[in-house]
Amino acid sequence: MSHAAAPSTARGGRFAALSVPGYRLLFVSGTVSFVATQVQIIGRGWLANTLTGSNSGLGVVYLCFGVAMLISMPVGGVLADRRSRRALLIVSQAMFVGINAFVGIAVAAGFIRFWMLLITAILQAFGFGLLGPARMAMTVDIVGREHMANAVVLSQMSLNSARVVGPAVAGVGLGIAWFGTVGVYFTAAGLSLVGLMAVLSLPPTPRPSPSQTGAFTSFAEGISYARRERRVGLLLIGSTVAVVLGMPYLAFLPRVASSMFDTGPGGYGALSVASAVGAVAVSFAIANVGSGRRAWVIQWISAAAFAAGLAAMALAPTFATSMVAVLIVGAGSSAFQSMNGSIVLDATDERFHGRVQSLMMWAFGGFGMAALPLGALADAVGLRAMLAVIAVGVAVVAASMRLFAASSHAESVTDRAQ
Repeated sequence: MSHAAAPSTARGGRFAALSVPGYRLLFVSGTVSFVATQVQIIGRGWLANTLTGSNSGLGVVYLCFGVAMLISMPVGGVLADRRSRRALLIVSQAMFVGINAFVGIAVAAGFIRFWMLLITAILQAFGFGLLGPARMAMTVDIVGREHMANAVVLSQMSLNSARVVGPAVAGVGLGIAWFGTVGVYFTAAGLSLVGLMAVLSLPPTPRPSPSQTGAFTSFAEGISYARRERRVGLLLIGSTVAVVLGMPYLAFLPRVASSMFDTGPGGYGALSVASAVGAVAVSFAIANVGSGRRAWVIQWISAAAFAAGLAAMALAPTFATSMVAVLIVGAGSSAFQSMNGSIVLDATDERFHGRVQSLMMWAFGGFGMAALPLGALADAVGLRAMLAVIAVGVAVVAASMRLFAASSHAESVTDRAQ
């Protein structure tokens, strides 16, 4: 049950959810936090590349992040269905402030080591494990089902806008000698602190009903629910496979810039911005799409665009064409995740929102783990060949989603006829 649902007089259109005061504050706090995260990701990627100089080195950082995500997401999902979601957001934001400040100090003082990046990646994953399910569940608490799909897409738009601003700030900063990696991490810490202050201003929402079951049993109930609800289960599987196979491209953008085109940190920042620009543009275009048949169509078409963009990255002869390919990848991956998230939330019983969201976000742990073997594959056969392999994998997911969408629509027509 939603405790702070949107009023019936709320505005329609692409920004309908922003008519709800609580969601406006959540949107603003999320945007600031997302910018901090993107600034940190660019800094971490370039720092890892500097310390190791290899695809495998980047993969190890993502592996640590991924394993920790696999552990923390179930915990976060259970807590989001049993504890104060606002409190979980506060704890996670405080963790990000501390992590970014520590790395900035370590680089400035000259005692940074590669293993420190691994430890902080693990801690950051635990922070995201708390943040992700709690934020999504709190979104539904605030806006209700009326504006749920719109709120999901606007949150994705917020994230993708941060992917424009964050990499631009970090890319420029990395290219300035006196600012560099130290300045990037301190900027991330400062923005995280602003995000923490904003979260503290969020209105509290009532705690979910207390559960009499243990945490492990509670999470197992979420898995059983996804297995019983065929539509939810298959959407989770499709999303997981697409994210695990396709999203590691982000881990290798530093190598695309430095080894494929020799463009340095500026090129890395430009590629990151191109991906984000595509994502923001498509998020705006689909912001007023609900969770009906149009969402299913956009879902599988965007998965196909995701695959096509990855293939274009593998074949790109120049840095300019690579920028276009990355823009397509960003647009396709963002639209796929937005539509899939809206459809899943609409199909899920509210009692299981936190746990189902943790299962969906589990894929990002798998993506982190996949980065290491894919990095080893890139070192063995070349970065272009590895990108071609993951493009084929995402194309298979797109074809499967097309068949599933047709099947789901046929089932809906049959149900209405009965």
